[in-house]
Amino acid sequence: MQNKDSRQLRIAIVWEQIEWGGVDSYLSYLLNSWPNSEDQIVIFHNKENKGAARLKGLLKSGPRVCFEEIPISIKFYDGSSKLSKLLRLVTYIATPLLFARACRSYRNLFKGSDYDVVFVQNGGYPGSYGALASIIGAAQAGIVVRSLTVHHAATKPDLLHGWFRLLIEKKLGNVLSSLITVSNATKQTMIQNTRIFDDQNCYVTVIENGIPIPISTPIPIPTPTPKQPGKRQTVGYGKIKIGLLGRLEAYKGHDDFLCALSLLPRKILSRVSVEFYGGYEQKDFDRLSHLVEVFELDDVVSILGFVERDTSEIIADLDLVAMVTKTFEGFGLTVVEALHQKVPVLATPVGIIPDIFPEGGKLIVDAGNIHGMASAIEGFVNAPNRDEYMNECVQSRLWKYDSNYMAARYRQHLMFEYLKTGRSLKEKEKLHSGLLEAGLPIS
Repeated sequence: MQNKDSRQLRIAIVWEQIEWGGVDSYLSYLLNSWPNSEDQIVIFHNKENKGAARLKGLLKSGPRVCFEEIPISIKFYDGSSKLSKLLRLVTYIATPLLFARACRSYRNLFKGSDYDVVFVQNGGYPGSYGALASIIGAAQAGIVVRSLTVHHAATKPDLLHGWFRLLIEKKLGNVLSSLITVSNATKQTMIQNTRIFDDQNCYVTVIENGIPIPISTPIPIPTPTPKQPGKRQTVGYGKIKIGLLGRLEAYKGHDDFLCALSLLPRKILSRVSVEFYGGYEQKDFDRLSHLVEVFELDDVVSILGFVERDTSEIIADLDLVAMVTKTFEGFGLTVVEALHQKVPVLATPVGIIPDIFPEGGKLIVDAGNIHGMASAIEGFVNAPNRDEYMNECVQSRLWKYDSNYMAARYRQHLMFEYLKTGRSLKEKEKLHSGLLEAGLPIS
C-alpha cells in the first residue's frame, strides 16, 4: 500500500440494513463519482442486506470497491407471526447486551487493520444499533477517523431504552470524528432528539445528496404522434403520467394521494395515469389495493412494486413526479432527479423541499392536505402550458445536488478529519484537488 502522501485513503463503509432503499442509490452515486481512484473502499454489509446486492449492479466506475459479508449484529423480526413477535420482544429487551457484543465484534474486525476511516451509514437514528456499535468498536481498535452519516430523522428514545440511548450517545459524542446529515431537516432532528452533542466534542455537517448530472440531463424529445408510443405526452394528447417512487410505507403518503384522486371528477381522471414504484410489505400493498378498489381507481392507478430499471429512465417517462410524505423525509433524492430532468414535482414541504422551494409553489402542498393535493393535480392537468411549473429560480438552486460535487465534499471532509489526527500533514496542499478536478466550487 502506498503511503498517505500519495493521497490514498483506506475506507471501511459499515452498512447494516434489510431492505433496499434510498441508501443504495446514494452510495451508487457517491462511489461512481468518487474523485480519487487510488482510494481503497471496502463495504461491510450483512447477508440480509438486499440493498448491497442491488448496489453491486449499480457500481460502474470510481475507486476500487470490495464487498465483505458480515453477520448482522442485531437480528430484525417483522412481527408477522407469534414467534416473530416474541423474538422481537426478546431482542428489544436484550438490545443493550446485543449492542455490547456488537461493539466487541467490530473491535475484533478492525483490530490490526490499516483502515484510515470507518464511514458508517445509518438510515434513520438510532436506526441500526449494530451500525452505531461499529463506531465504538472502531475507536477501540484504533481507527483514527470515525464518521457517521444519517439519512433520515432522529427519533426520541422510548421509555425503556431512554437510559441506554443516553449512555451510548454520550459515548458516541466522544468517539465520533464527525456526524454528517443529508439535509438541514435531518440535522435539526439530530440536535433536538439526541444527546450526542451535549459535551460539544462532536459536530454535525450537512452534505446534500447529489445525482450524476450528465446522466440525468434530459434529451430533447420530439412532439409525440400516435405512431410514437412511450414518449412524454404533450397537452392535448394521451394521458398524463404521474409517478410516485419509493417504498409503499404508510408515512410516504400514497394513501393521501389516492384520497386526493378520489376527489377529482371523472373527466380529469380519464386523462391521468398513476404509477406507484417501490417495494412493499404485503400489509401495505393490501392497504393501498383496498383504497384503489374502494375509490374505483383500478383504471387509473397501477401498483408496480420494485422495478429493475434506472430511476432516471422511469422519471424520463413521467409528466409529473409526486413526493407527498406525511411526516418527515430525510432528503428526497427523487425530487432532485426529477427537477434535473425538468419534470415538475408535486411535493409536501419536507426534506430538502423548503431549501429548493423556499417561496413555495403551485405544486407544493401541506402534508395531509388532500383537497389541496387534488386541486394541484387538477390545475396541472388543465394547464395550457406546463412549462410554467419549472421555475428558473428553482433550477438555479440545483447546482449543488451534483454527485461529483457531493463526492468531492465527502472525500475532502474525510481527508480533513484524517489530517486533524496529525497524520500526513504534507497532504494539506492537495485537499482541494477533488473539487478543482471536478470543475466545481470549493465552498
